[in-house]
Amino acid sequence: MKISFFHDHWLTESNNIYYTPGGLPKTVWNTYLENFDELVVSTRCKKVENVNGDKLAVSSHEKVTFAPIYSYRNEKDVILNYKKIKEEITQVIKKTDCVIVRLPSVIGLIACKEAIKLRKPIAAEVVGCAWDSYWNYGSKIGKLIAPIMFLLNHYFIRKTSHAIYVSEQFLQKRYPTQGLQSSCSDVNIEELTHDILENRISKIEKIDKDIINFGLIGSLNVNYKGHETAIKALASIKDIIPPFRLRFLGGGDKARWEQMAIELDLFNMIDFCGTLPNGNPVLQWMDDTDIYLIPSLQEGLPRALVEAMSRACPALGARTGGIPELLPKEFLHKPKDWRKLAADILSIVNDKGRLVELASLNFHKSKEFERDTLLERKMKFWSTFKSYVDNSKRS
Repeated sequence: MKISFFHDHWLTESNNIYYTPGGLPKTVWNTYLENFDELVVSTRCKKVENVNGDKLAVSSHEKVTFAPIYSYRNEKDVILNYKKIKEEITQVIKKTDCVIVRLPSVIGLIACKEAIKLRKPIAAEVVGCAWDSYWNYGSKIGKLIAPIMFLLNHYFIRKTSHAIYVSEQFLQKRYPTQGLQSSCSDVNIEELTHDILENRISKIEKIDKDIINFGLIGSLNVNYKGHETAIKALASIKDIIPPFRLRFLGGGDKARWEQMAIELDLFNMIDFCGTLPNGNPVLQWMDDTDIYLIPSLQEGLPRALVEAMSRACPALGARTGGIPELLPKEFLHKPKDWRKLAADILSIVNDKGRLVELASLNFHKSKEFERDTLLERKMKFWSTFKSYVDNSKRS
């Protein structure tokens, strides 16, 4: 049985090998291939002669065929090249038995529309909120598009026979399905050992001897990861807390954040760490982080936060998306409320007992996201979808 997968993710092709910046490594395909014989992946793609092996992971897999959508590079292409994009997607769907769409995504929505026409079963992976993504993107166009994308995602997710959400409650309420649903984060956490928590507690005990490292992960090119909130919060208390560094992990243009930091006299306290490959490099970066900040304006269930929690890192976050499903209510702030974030930092930064308490809470909560626990849930979901497809073909 052959299945197709649609998303807006950017892949890079070089010498017939496909690479990902991290979101779609070859290991991710194994979940689907446990139940289906072949997989066709259709996403955005760009061709290059050489790749940076330190920053990209291999996505190619022996049982996976790639059908890139080269005609879709940006939002303008959706209008200018819509017929071509739709035709490329339709041709893939016609050659497969069923469809997976990862939403929100433009390619995913078009695939939903065409799959319904062709009466192909659809399973949706709901990984974020379309409204929050576009509304907080940072442009007037984004705010115009937000209600349209919300309605389209709401409509098509409702039409799917199966939907799996990264959150436990938030996305289900905003984008309900009439079909079978499940919840399962897309985080990938190895089995957690108690020495992780012990090492964190030891680090907390020494915190007054070191510079405190605050950490935030997210692209520098977008507004919705909360860089502005973090900068303003720390700038407001920089003279009354111990020496610190605010470390940003993520690619993109740092110019506007540097300018903001200069204006708020925080420039010498910020490190732009660039990008790191998924896995151990990111976890090591988390180990060097004393307090993780996630003041996001939009999230599904944030993978980076779960990774920080798996390293027993204390964390403070916004009351956004699935974040309240992970962190204590008292340490949440309204989106953009840098004053509350500053107050939360003040309440824990010199309190080793509270930091140890948060470290322990986060570590034990993250155990719910260990690979084996999630894998069992995913396998059950995809097995159910396969049975549904089998029955649909026979009827």
